[in-house]
Amino acid sequence: MGSVENSASPRDVPDRRGLLARLRDPQPCDTTLPAEADLYLRHNPADEEVKRARKLLPELDESE
Repeated sequence: MGSVENSASPRDVPDRRGLLARLRDPQPCDTTLPAEADLYLRHNPADEEVKRARKLLPELDESE
């Protein structure tokens, strides 16, 4: 049985083009964006452009 971390099907992985557009212009109400970027990067770890954009993304969830 696979781990929860790898349980997303390919159709659950965000579209790269849409994800990059949202990462470049994050909105305060888009609280799922960090998790979506992390999910995308788990399936596409070599995507340097998304990695850079994710690192620049301010953390929207301040509960931690």
